[in-house]
Amino acid sequence: MLLVVQRREEVLSILYKLKINLPYIKSKKIMKGCSSKIFKFCCNHNDRVDSLLNAVIPLYYKLSLKNRIGINTDVAFENEVVISLTSFPGRIDKLWICIESLLRQKVKPNRIILWLAQSQFENSILPNRLMEQTKRGLEIRFCDDLVAYKKFYYTFKEFPDSKIITVDDDVIYPNWLVKDLVKTHNNFPNDICCYRAHEITLDSEVNILPYMKWNRSSNTGFDQSSHNIVATGIGGILYPPNVFCEEVLNRAVFMEIAPFADDLWLKAMAIISNIRIRRVTEYSCEWTIIEGTQEQALCRYNGGEGGNDIQLKNIFDYYKIKIEDFFI
Repeated sequence: MLLVVQRREEVLSILYKLKINLPYIKSKKIMKGCSSKIFKFCCNHNDRVDSLLNAVIPLYYKLSLKNRIGINTDVAFENEVVISLTSFPGRIDKLWICIESLLRQKVKPNRIILWLAQSQFENSILPNRLMEQTKRGLEIRFCDDLVAYKKFYYTFKEFPDSKIITVDDDVIYPNWLVKDLVKTHNNFPNDICCYRAHEITLDSEVNILPYMKWNRSSNTGFDQSSHNIVATGIGGILYPPNVFCEEVLNRAVFMEIAPFADDLWLKAMAIISNIRIRRVTEYSCEWTIIEGTQEQALCRYNGGEGGNDIQLKNIFDYYKIKIEDFFI
């Protein structure tokens, strides 16, 4: 039975790897002349592959080995590996899918901590599926509402000597996420490691262009770590132990000048701490988004409405960060 389950997981893993490599496959025209109708269909209908994964993976999760422990209770790492994330009421019913993908990692973390704002859930009963996952390693903690900063703030504060992986709550993560992040970190222990990043781009007068014009198809940061890229939390990011200066926890400042831009705040803290960013893969990975989770998303304000540009300027002005301080 276990062998059958493992083989099914391998099939899902292969399908997921095909999905995230579709842009590369198409750009290199690898599909040209391919006789497989299924392969061609996948290359031309990435959104339908996402829909298929959204249908198949949660169903598979429901039917297979729900009692397996999802964390490493033996400290097998030099430092603990802690996965940290947050959520809010609008996503809580589907959050179990994301958590399940984290509980089924090939290399298991020592902790998976979910931070929820006490004010948002004080009169709520959490979903049964989510509560069942606490028996397998999920920790649910309640805290002040720091918006997206809940994702890292309390974990950084409580576990400074740990390797901390931050993730988002609206993604089905592949089962190699932790393994490859830890492997990259072990090879480059001083870098922040990520699966997804945008390259900061400049205009002819050496001013930072608007966030929506940054280079999303760049491979900067793969062969050599870089100050010129911003890691985005949705992809999964590993922060080395004690990587930042103490200013990273200055909640009074970040809640005032950039309350919705945790990725940009952490980028600024990396510049101040002289820490570079490194990609795990040559190009950014676009994981499968859980359907029905995007009705309320910060990316609409931060991206399309220019919120990131306003908040980045606030951060750089406050800390007097200049382009020449980091841009190479």
